[in-house]
Amino acid sequence: MDSKPSESSDEDLRSSLATKDSLAAALTKSGQCDEAETLLREVLKTRNTLGQSKADPDMVRTMNNLGGVLNSQGRFSEAEALHRQVLESDEQRVGSEHTDTITSMNNLANSLMRQGKLEEAETLQRRALDLSQQVRGPDHPETLSIMGNLGDIMLRQHKYEQAETMTREALELRQEVLREHHPETATSTHNLASVLSKRAKYDEAEALHRQGVALAQTDAEKMTSTLLLGSYAHPPQYGGGSGSSTITVNVAKKYQAFDGMGFSEAFQRGTQIYGAGGLSAANTSRVLDLLYSNENGAGMTILRNGIGSSLTNPYDLMKSIETVSPGLNTSAPHYDWQGTVKPGFGLDNGQLQLTKDALARGVQKVYADAWSAPGFMKNNSNDSYGGYLCGVTGIECATGDWRQAYANYLVQYLRFYQEEGINIDYVGFVNEPDLNVTYASMLSDGKQAADFLTVLYPTLKQSGLTTSIACCDGSGWEQERERLTGIQAAGAEYTLDLVTAHGYSSPPSTPFATTKKVWETEWADLSGPHTLEWYTNGTSGEGLTWANNIQQLFAVQNVSAALYWIGADNTTSNSALILIQNDTVQVSKRLWAFAQYSRFVKPGATRIDVVSTGAAFNLTAFENADGSVAVQVINNSNATETVAVQGLTSWRHSRIDGWLTNNANDLTRVPVKSIGRGRVQASIPAFSMMSFVSS
Repeated sequence: MDSKPSESSDEDLRSSLATKDSLAAALTKSGQCDEAETLLREVLKTRNTLGQSKADPDMVRTMNNLGGVLNSQGRFSEAEALHRQVLESDEQRVGSEHTDTITSMNNLANSLMRQGKLEEAETLQRRALDLSQQVRGPDHPETLSIMGNLGDIMLRQHKYEQAETMTREALELRQEVLREHHPETATSTHNLASVLSKRAKYDEAEALHRQGVALAQTDAEKMTSTLLLGSYAHPPQYGGGSGSSTITVNVAKKYQAFDGMGFSEAFQRGTQIYGAGGLSAANTSRVLDLLYSNENGAGMTILRNGIGSSLTNPYDLMKSIETVSPGLNTSAPHYDWQGTVKPGFGLDNGQLQLTKDALARGVQKVYADAWSAPGFMKNNSNDSYGGYLCGVTGIECATGDWRQAYANYLVQYLRFYQEEGINIDYVGFVNEPDLNVTYASMLSDGKQAADFLTVLYPTLKQSGLTTSIACCDGSGWEQERERLTGIQAAGAEYTLDLVTAHGYSSPPSTPFATTKKVWETEWADLSGPHTLEWYTNGTSGEGLTWANNIQQLFAVQNVSAALYWIGADNTTSNSALILIQNDTVQVSKRLWAFAQYSRFVKPGATRIDVVSTGAAFNLTAFENADGSVAVQVINNSNATETVAVQGLTSWRHSRIDGWLTNNANDLTRVPVKSIGRGRVQASIPAFSMMSFVSS
């Protein structure tokens, strides 16, 4: 006779599973997400063995907990799938007007938000808020949590006025219900400050961030609060001109290190500089001077190269160093330091010659970034159209786990450059891993990135190369934040020396919660009206717009480097700083916006404090390693501003020059007047930028 469990043993097993659910929740809360995931998957397997359906409350609870773990790991698409199942089950089991169902709506909306599916997230979160207000009450803590989440969604959609209303109400209710020192009250305080900064209400934003620092209780809360406050230590200022203002520099108050400014010439864009489209040798030299010269150009100091993955090399593709699949992940690869793209344009898709010329002209950092692994290492067998690296979490391929092979591939690329006498400072394995696009691309969430980074890190260390690892070039600030969060949750942040992000899908916002350096590695105007101008009406491609973008990156996001997408290219769009057509060179004012920083602020500098009494200014200031100082002043008003710059007594150099950029000037030296010890005075025209530089 077959034996079957008694009712008491079945009840004991259910009790054991419930205990494991609770243990997994505790592990998640303490940051041990991998252990929590393993435990919850074991519980799910056992519940399936017991015949529990998705309608069973215990099964639903385990699925919901696993979805929460996946969210914490940055695996949002997997979390979304689970939360959809949980919501469907709850609606069938207990109906819409039940607290379980409302919680499931909130969880699903959060997973959608983290993936950028903002319209669906807002619709679902509004429904959850309406139901929670009816069922739980308008001032219930869970209702207030949903209200705060809805405010976050609207902030990400740039619905700033609605976001302020929602977030302010959430804060006021939390202060009343939870009291001031509750952690969720501190969170609401920072959230409202972030919204207010987007609405140019900087004084109130800074005051709230300071309040958040005071309310922080745990070390993690204190770290995040301090980072957020640091970004508003001297907020950007807009408004009408005040006529006369005082700018005060404080060399003793220091912020982040400065690593440089730069651009890329990936996808064979560099061949245009060397004459592929008809540019003469004389104009090749001129373009290189415009990009790199400290005398008559921008003085750029960072070059970002693309690591190829394509099997062929027509223009706009980057050829792989391994064009033939070895068959299996363990088979010996055949690497080829591939030949000329076109006669005369050199190795590595034309990038090698550009790198040599850049280093000779003063570039100090080279960052090599892969858009994708070769197609045979991915589950879609294509270096384009997204796809995942074989062997990362959730991705199994018949040909095996290709993580080690891909790490070896990247190291070999670095060795090829080393053989040419060039050290690559940073290497990245993926670009915009949140996008599935028709060109070279590879998908990865934070946990999957960690899966590869923990293989690349020891491989790179064992190679003897001095190259450090950068990750992950998310298409926007929030997309990168999600991947960084997943890497941190997986315990793999130690593998990184540099966090890299772009400015497209979501614009730069609050700083990342990391002690690593942060670079903005790609951003450009890809959709605005074509323009070479400094200022006409504030469109997205104008020089003044980019001067303000750069100022925000350094003063608000605390980055150490800012890179435009393309330096020079055969294009009529705003994607490049310099436009090449046959043998004609057109220089956009965007180049001179970068030059206001890169000409006078050099790697090794440190951002220092600067404030102004003028409401029309955006400000930054840096002290170079040699003690010289550069102060950048952007006049966003429609009137000329007379400024007195003070606090200069610590400068060891006696000469102070002004450098002006506007519609009529391209980094033109202008006189400044000494008005006393450590003080100079100058007039800055409307919609202009001036740097005060000691030399």
